[in-house]
Amino acid sequence: MAKYDAEAKKINSERQDWQKEQTVIFTLSESFSDPSRLKDITLNNNPFPFITQLSKETTSGLMLSSGYGGGTANMEWQSLTGMDLSNLGATLPVPYTQLVNKQKKTPTFLNLFDEAVAIHPFSANTYSRLNVFEKFGFDKFHYIGSPDGLNYTQKIEANPYISDEAARIGAVNTVMLKANKLYGYNTDYFGIKVMLKSKNINVKNKTAVILGSGGACKAVITYLLDNEVEKIYIVSRTPESVNLNKIDKKISIINYNELNSIKGYLIINTTPVGMFPNVDNSAVSKEVIKNFDVAVDLVYNPTQTKFLQFATEEGKVAIGGLHMLVGQAVKSQAIFNDREISEELINYIYDDLSKDFK
Repeated sequence: MAKYDAEAKKINSERQDWQKEQTVIFTLSESFSDPSRLKDITLNNNPFPFITQLSKETTSGLMLSSGYGGGTANMEWQSLTGMDLSNLGATLPVPYTQLVNKQKKTPTFLNLFDEAVAIHPFSANTYSRLNVFEKFGFDKFHYIGSPDGLNYTQKIEANPYISDEAARIGAVNTVMLKANKLYGYNTDYFGIKVMLKSKNINVKNKTAVILGSGGACKAVITYLLDNEVEKIYIVSRTPESVNLNKIDKKISIINYNELNSIKGYLIINTTPVGMFPNVDNSAVSKEVIKNFDVAVDLVYNPTQTKFLQFATEEGKVAIGGLHMLVGQAVKSQAIFNDREISEELINYIYDDLSKDFK
């Protein structure tokens, strides 16, 4: 630290303007790098002359980043708080969703200024940015769908893209070919959100059980963590073989025998058990479902599975998978056609299909 203290004193001795008197624009770009710093690389010209000139006219330098190949939200957290991920345990890989929402105070770089504005050209739900940026103290937050809006929404035509949800979930279920580039998305996340929102299901500080550990399970886990669930139990017939792309202290993997002693708010079936033609089967017994307030079955054929029949008989909130199916399909069409589709249309399609699905 002595080295950096000495450099700071040197810079500050000649500084004319201080933080309160300055406007600081902080741009986080995963694709930004200076190829001239690489060995054995010769460039015909400067790839970013404006940045070079700007660095000569103001205080500038290099920042050591402990992340590589993504991790946008973690880079944001480290840069804005001055903290380093190495100070956190292995079970806390994403501070935005696991730490910040539970902190009473969150000191950040923003405390040095009278006003702070954030711009994120995507959904504010990813990594709980809406809640996180409010805690950080941003006065305004511009994102897709925000009250303040986004004035510039042009996309880079040939940029290979995997959506934030797909990257975090660790699974892609929708692929679009555009300009000879493949773009990967996960629409399960949106479908799950639509399905649970239709019944005003709030999982914050609640206990949830997920039956099965496949791709749909991963999307459910991500949605639940984003919405501040307190505890998640993943139930598998072979717990030792479950391989998740995220480690979180909120998650426990158990077998079906252990499930008998667990009570909670939400139980979700992500397995195909009960799907046509095996309509007389249920992933769990009625005695298990009694221990939960809400039962969700991702199976949509039939719409009223044996699993949901048990829940209805016990007076529980029962939600079938058709609403998720519609949400997924609509999200895919929105991606393919580069347009937003209203929630009203999603509900209209669901109501219309419900007449034909039995």
